[in-house]
Amino acid sequence: MRRHFLAREEGFSQHILEWEPAVPTEKLPLLCVHGNLSNAKWFEWIGEELASGRNSPARRVLAPDLRGRGDSGLPAEGCSLRHMASDIDAVLEHFGLEAVHVLAYSRGLAYALEFARRHPGRISGLVVGDYPPVHRPLPESWAKENEAAWTDFPSWEAVYAADVGLYSSREEFERQKERAYRVSENGRSIRKRYDRELPRRLQQDSENVELAPALAAVQGPLLVLKGEDELGSALSEPERAVYEPYHPAWIRVRGAGHNVVDPLPQVRDALCAFFSELD
Repeated sequence: MRRHFLAREEGFSQHILEWEPAVPTEKLPLLCVHGNLSNAKWFEWIGEELASGRNSPARRVLAPDLRGRGDSGLPAEGCSLRHMASDIDAVLEHFGLEAVHVLAYSRGLAYALEFARRHPGRISGLVVGDYPPVHRPLPESWAKENEAAWTDFPSWEAVYAADVGLYSSREEFERQKERAYRVSENGRSIRKRYDRELPRRLQQDSENVELAPALAAVQGPLLVLKGEDELGSALSEPERAVYEPYHPAWIRVRGAGHNVVDPLPQVRDALCAFFSELD
């Protein structure tokens, strides 16, 4: 895995993770787009799996941290849907890519479809991660909740004590802790892996945008990963109908709610099978 830092004209640095196959390939790269407050580290296992060639033809994988998340900076202004689409565009331009396949998880789907609407034909195959094709306004309560969650913890033990209900075991916490938290620059505390101001900025710049028409700008096939747990899934049964005109393949991820990009065997097999059929 390689790390890149892209200097953006808006005055911030954008961080990108890259996995390259051991042998050069003509396969179209995959770009992974995370959701609201997640980051590129959520896709580490996917990058390692698809670049390895173990279970499907090896291909290059890129995963950017969108502005304000992970190791990317947050510019002084600009957290709208348009700005998030520009973060995707910046990655393609930096690497000189005319087109990519995209895996878009959660609200990252809205960012990817806005990019597709602005740049028809540059997304080939698309994997939808449990989300409808819409960009919804974020409630103020969401911003307040996630602002409150941004705090300094003195140790990983303190983080685990605060989040113990989110994990099935201490082993699961140890595997996943660094995708949600990071050690501060001075090494004295542990905090969320997003900028403290980001939740409020996202909420203030959010608006309702229907993006189903942008699906027509996607050139290749669709795979939709939907959580089996209807209460946890962000994609309702009525919303499924929006995708049907594009004849997607459907995978109901067993035991999952909204999080359908964990390294589950069913998800790995579905992704490997899907990308085995693509350029």
